[in-house]
This record gives sequence, structure tokens and C-alpha cells, in this order.
Amino acid sequence: MTINDMSPYELIEHRIRMERADRNKINSDLKNDTDDFSFPNTKKDSSHGIAAHANRNRREELALQRLIESNDISELEDMGKDYE
Repeated sequence: MTINDMSPYELIEHRIRMERADRNKINSDLKNDTDDFSFPNTKKDSSHGIAAHANRNRREELALQRLIESNDISELEDMGKDYE
């Protein structure tokens, strides 16, 4: 839909939505550009990211440990368990 296809009411609504989006973007940029005194912990990593990173590291360690301990026979035995 182009501006030419809009009714006057739709055009007004569109402009209001655009003004709101512009205002939200300006406020967001201002918040991101301020120092830590105004908005504490802006540069701090989230706890979810830290926990996810720790979980990924733990899974990788366990996978490496399984690979180190495995041999051809143990892999065949694991495949056999899947069919039981």
C-alpha cells in the first residue's frame, strides 16, 4: 500500500505510528549512549547468557570425555542399545 492508496484517516494513523516509532528509537539511542551513572549495569552481561555459556562448555566437556573413553566396540554397543 502506498501513501496514494491510503484514505486520509489511514494516512493520519500511519504518521502517528511513524512518529511513535521515531520517538521510541530516539529514546532507545539516548539510553544506549548514556553513561553508567544514569543507567547502571548497561554493559553487564545478562545472567541468561552466562548460564547458557556455562551449559555449552559443560556439554562440550562431557562430549569430549565420552570420545576419549570410547572405542569402536563401545560405540557398537551403544548403537545396539538403541534397537533393544
